Amino acid sequence: MLSSGSSFWKEAVNSEIDSILSNHMWELVDLHPGNKPLGSKWIFKRKIKADVYGLEIHQMDVKTAFLNGELEEEIYMEQPKGFVAPEKENKLLKRNLSICLTLEGSLVYMTCLPKGNSVVYVEEDNLSNISLVYWIIRLRFLMNSNEEPIKGYDFGVADRNFDGTSLDSPTRYSPSPSNHVRYLSLESFITWLNSSSVASFCLSEIISETSQRWVLRLVLDQSVLRGLFWIANSLVPSWTSCGEVLFFIYYYDYNSPKSYPLLGCTLSLVKNRHHIIQWTTDLLAKSSSSTITLTGLFGQSCILTSNPSNVKHILKTRFNVYQKDSILRRGLIDLLGCGIFLVDGAEWKSQRQLMSHEFRTDTFLQLVESITTKELSTRLLPLFSSAHANAFVLDLQEIFGRFTFDMVCQVAFGYDPHYLLPSLKQNSTPLADAYRTAIKMSMGRCISPPIFWKVKKFFNIGSEKKLSLAVHELRKFIRSRIIEKKEALLTNNSVGVPSAFFDRMLAKSDDHKNKSVFDENFYIDEAINLILGAEDTLCSALVWYFWLVSSNPQVEKEIVREIHQKEDSNNLKEMVYMHASICESMRLYPPVPQESKQAMKDDIWPDGTKVKKGTRVLYNIFAMGRSQKLWGENWADFEPERWLEREDRTGNWRFIPKDPFTYPVFQAGPRTCIGKEIAFMQMKLVATIVLRRFQIVPAVEGYSPVYGSCMTSMMRNGFPVQILQRCQNL
Repeated sequence: MLSSGSSFWKEAVNSEIDSILSNHMWELVDLHPGNKPLGSKWIFKRKIKADVYGLEIHQMDVKTAFLNGELEEEIYMEQPKGFVAPEKENKLLKRNLSICLTLEGSLVYMTCLPKGNSVVYVEEDNLSNISLVYWIIRLRFLMNSNEEPIKGYDFGVADRNFDGTSLDSPTRYSPSPSNHVRYLSLESFITWLNSSSVASFCLSEIISETSQRWVLRLVLDQSVLRGLFWIANSLVPSWTSCGEVLFFIYYYDYNSPKSYPLLGCTLSLVKNRHHIIQWTTDLLAKSSSSTITLTGLFGQSCILTSNPSNVKHILKTRFNVYQKDSILRRGLIDLLGCGIFLVDGAEWKSQRQLMSHEFRTDTFLQLVESITTKELSTRLLPLFSSAHANAFVLDLQEIFGRFTFDMVCQVAFGYDPHYLLPSLKQNSTPLADAYRTAIKMSMGRCISPPIFWKVKKFFNIGSEKKLSLAVHELRKFIRSRIIEKKEALLTNNSVGVPSAFFDRMLAKSDDHKNKSVFDENFYIDEAINLILGAEDTLCSALVWYFWLVSSNPQVEKEIVREIHQKEDSNNLKEMVYMHASICESMRLYPPVPQESKQAMKDDIWPDGTKVKKGTRVLYNIFAMGRSQKLWGENWADFEPERWLEREDRTGNWRFIPKDPFTYPVFQAGPRTCIGKEIAFMQMKLVATIVLRRFQIVPAVEGYSPVYGSCMTSMMRNGFPVQILQRCQNL
């Protein structure tokens, strides 16, 4: 029990023993003279799902245990080693029930024959972190021996009549007399992978000696998955005539959080709300299939995965089945409108074609590079020089946030908000304030029950009032820029950056075939979507990159060496080691830690997970980058070399890209981020120019930032740094 999962094994055994004692199946007693106790041995084995690995197996059950009647002997057993009751070390376990305890593969189940009138035994569940759930419903009752057997079920000869009188020592293999009664053992195994399926089991028309109709109906869905059973009234009065009615529920895999009727795992979600990404990452790491289900209020479920096969299925194979999550859409619609981030189908395809064409033109790429270089030389570098000269501490996250906001506004519609100043004194701008407030309030919608924010919106109070005002100011400002740009185009006067995104789009106003180009709301929506897609994500990528580089001196040394070796080259694509270090940084800290979709149809994933129509599904990019299955035992190390290999002829590094469904930082499939190459270009520019002149050092030695996530991966308390001038002889 020294394995990585030993704590879960111990928890399972403790739960088993607690349940045995609480149900009075055993009791702790002294050994009676002349008796010898049985020993005990616990065997723990992990089980993999063969279908996940594409294996085809044929399995037969070669063990069947029968235990009819009661044992007359006194049975004593030693307490299992490592699980001895405190202050009762010398006690033994004495049997009170006849038990058949069976462990088959990853399935544990128990048959209990009470020594009394108790006809229902329910295992108490105290476990948590469960994703693989086995339900065993075992029914035992007496049938007339001359009735036609029910095919497919297990029959044995009973040793008692309905009145409890003994029969004449029947055996399983000898025919029973016509006046004897047979013992029907009906076992129904209903298995859910990740508790995501909905199943219905109906057993009817089982006729007893009195021709009574027995009906059992179990409707098991997310609202009853932890033990709510509905049994037809016709069965209840007949319990006393049953030899046994056993409902046994055992939870074996420990991945999903504890769930309760109606509440689901809401309590766990609330408890872990401040580190939800790390929490779900831990759950996924413990799951054999890298897939779990979280059940919310009233049975609403959400399936999370970090399995590349599932991600490929969602983003490519069944792309049309999985569309934008309705919760996210409702939360962001007031801010993002009908922009490219929220639309699906033909509307998304039309917008993507329009925008991807612009993003790939040389003119637009040159525009982005020009603006980035200017912002670096006129604002960021002077600010760093001033901080070095005055030994001031800067919050690098705040600085990069301002830096990227200025850049994206200039790229989008040719307006410079001057959010970052070359002096140490920073200012606030109405545009930036409105945008940040709108983002914060919109994301608040996505993590709270819709009824809460809808009521506030109806009365225009609280966060909804702030959101309304912020969105109004933001859209009002962008609309004024559109009007200004249109007037400039009509008079052939240039305003702001002549080749900004708006300029190029508005220049197509003569193309009457595309109606969307004339809609001001279309421009506003796309501008806000462009800011969202570039500003926060670029800031996140930069701040985590510089922290990782500053924390790994050998990597930093290699990056600086490459910068000086390529100093005469203007081609950023030659920065192979830097490119690998950026990819490695985003593996550990992806700018967008997870993405959500919603199933438009019933579906089955490659790992066997059943997805019902309307189910919300998320793939956790943060968890995928930290998966030992995908990245090996050294997944936690910052190693750009994992992306590189040496060329045989030259000995130079060569970049080896990863499968986009294993590394979906820029999404994958038809919806791959259209700004991917631009993002790499901007990050390389910033890293090259900054690291050539400066060394970024955490203001506190050994500083470890606290990870926080809203829509993007951020440092909860920022990143305080000191700026040092780099020695030129490196």
